[in-house]
Amino acid sequence: MKHYILCGSLLLSACATTPETIEVRVPVPTMPSAPETLVEPPVLRVPRFSAPGSVDSIVCLDQYNIEAIKEMTSELVAREKAWRAWYNSYQPKP
Repeated sequence: MKHYILCGSLLLSACATTPETIEVRVPVPTMPSAPETLVEPPVLRVPRFSAPGSVDSIVCLDQYNIEAIKEMTSELVAREKAWRAWYNSYQPKP
């Protein structure tokens, strides 16, 4: 009988108090949106490969398409550097 009284009193004391909800606002750092020049897809001149043994072709590319690969590579490297510079310039506010 003592056990029932003890368990009942513990149950009633636990149900008697209601927990109070406290709202705590914490600032969450977010990245700003990227500039339009970085977001839009690059316009690249895609090279066309030549058949092996074609006249005026080096490594299955003619001079025009070799220049296209050089332009494409330099454009993509420049964009990658621009993305890194933009990301590294962002300083989150404390």
